[in-house]
Amino acid sequence: MGKPKAIMLAEYEERYQKFASMRSKYPNIKRSNRSHYFKVIANELHINANSLYVERYEGRWRKEHETK
Repeated sequence: MGKPKAIMLAEYEERYQKFASMRSKYPNIKRSNRSHYFKVIANELHINANSLYVERYEGRWRKEHETK
């Protein structure tokens, strides 16, 4: 049996906060450097680098920073 949903959401939120703090250091990172930087972040967070491009990480971060 898998982890309870509440624990999974808490783990995601913790990883997202770490991602957001790292990503905010380079808000205007160019596309050519983004893949390398995402690999560094993914290694730090122990997740697949490709998962950082999806709505849950990069998409959420962009939405939060567009309004500022």
